[in-house]
Amino acid sequence: MIILGLSSWLGNIWSKRILEYERQIHRNEIEELKHINKEKIDIIIRRRKIYQEVATNMRVFLSGDPRSTEEEKKNFLQAYDSCYLWGSDEVLKVIGEFLDLNIKNTDSPNINNQSKLQELYCKCLIEMRRDSGFQDTSLEIDSYKIVNFLD
Repeated sequence: MIILGLSSWLGNIWSKRILEYERQIHRNEIEELKHINKEKIDIIIRRRKIYQEVATNMRVFLSGDPRSTEEEKKNFLQAYDSCYLWGSDEVLKVIGEFLDLNIKNTDSPNINNQSKLQELYCKCLIEMRRDSGFQDTSLEIDSYKIVNFLD
């Protein structure tokens, strides 16, 4: 009877220790997941801000006027540098295509390149949306309307 009581008592102690050990493992895992989620949220927030700046500054290339002010150039380059640090590969690839075409258009201007620039700009916006938390966006390139005001 004493042996049975002692074994029950020891079993109870060990089961409590094992249970507490497993609880601590789960607490640590939960804290780690919270930290990872917080980092992901911080990255998305940072990307949204940067993408907004890049998209706004990229519009300079869509005006059809090859002259840009020094401030507009500086703003674009700063936004592009930030985007290169924090943007996803997909977004950077599309921006690269956009810039390549812009360089080509600067070297030998072609009116057809302006519509291609607009298409790549819209493609950039869609990739930025996907990377900013709207992965399931159903928007297409022609969903975004480029508006130019007549002087």
